[in-house]
Amino acid sequence: TEGDSILRGTLFDRLKASVFLTSGNGLVEFQGGQTTVMKTEDTVGWPAGRDVETYQRYLYILSTDGKIYKYERLSNRYGPSVQYNVNGDLSNAIDMSIDQSVYILKEGGAVVKLFRGEVQPFVIHGAPDGVMKGVTHMVKPLGGHLYFLDPTKKRVVVVADNSPSGDVSYVRQYVLEGEQVGTLQDLYVDPDEAHLYVLDEQRLHVIDIKK
Repeated sequence: TEGDSILRGTLFDRLKASVFLTSGNGLVEFQGGQTTVMKTEDTVGWPAGRDVETYQRYLYILSTDGKIYKYERLSNRYGPSVQYNVNGDLSNAIDMSIDQSVYILKEGGAVVKLFRGEVQPFVIHGAPDGVMKGVTHMVKPLGGHLYFLDPTKKRVVVVADNSPSGDVSYVRQYVLEGEQVGTLQDLYVDPDEAHLYVLDEQRLHVIDIKK
C-alpha cells in the first residue's frame, strides 16, 4: 500500500504467488504481474510482524508480540487467525522457517522448534562452540537442511534436523572471503539445494553447494 515498505516475503507455492508483509501491517500478493492487497476475516486486521511464511494452504505470521498467527488461504482472502504456538518462549524472535515443523530463530542464536504448536527438542550436536551466537537469518528448503546467516563472521552455518528421530547435527559452514564481500543481509537456498545465495549491500553471491 502507499507509503508502506516491504518487510519480508515468501512464495506461496500452491498459488505460485509471492506474499509480502509490509511495514503498515498489511499483506500483499504478487501474482501474474499484478499486486493485490489481501484482506483477512480478522476484524482487527493483520498483526505487526517480523516474518511471514507459507506452508501448504496456510500463511504464518511471526508477530512482534511473541506469537505465531496462522491463516487459511481462501478463494480471494484469508480466514481469521488462529494462534499456532501453544507453548514456548518466542520473545526476541527474529526469523522463522517452516517444513512440517516451525523453526523460530531468536536473538543470540537460540532456535525454538514447534510441531503442531508444541515445543520439540532442538539441540545441535557436534557444533563448534558459539557457532550460532551471531546468526540473524535462516532458511530451510522443504526436506532439506537448515541454513543460518552469520553476518559478523561472513558465513553460513548448515545444520541437519533428521526428523522424526529428532537428531539435530552440525553439518558444515560456508565462509565468504574477499574484499568485495560486504555486510551480509539475507540468504536463500534453491529447492534442490544446489545453490546458496547470499546478499550483501551491493552484490548477490552465489555458492555451489551439495547437500
